[in-house]
Amino acid sequence: GMMIGISCPDGDTAAAICAEAFANGLVIETSGNHSQVVKCLCPLVISEQQITRAMDILDAAFAKVMAADVTNKAS
Repeated sequence: GMMIGISCPDGDTAAAICAEAFANGLVIETSGNHSQVVKCLCPLVISEQQITRAMDILDAAFAKVMAADVTNKAS
């Protein structure tokens, strides 16, 4: 399979992104010494349509969690 990791500011952020993605049908997990990495494991047989869908879900999860984080820090 293919693996890619996306480093986040901290483990809480990574966990929130994984939870948001899971709620929308994408199973991913955290990794790293502080669980701060969002880890995506893709099978080699994944279709382009499946990759596009997964990236859309992941992008939306990052956007939602990071926007909430900015809002929380601003208040």
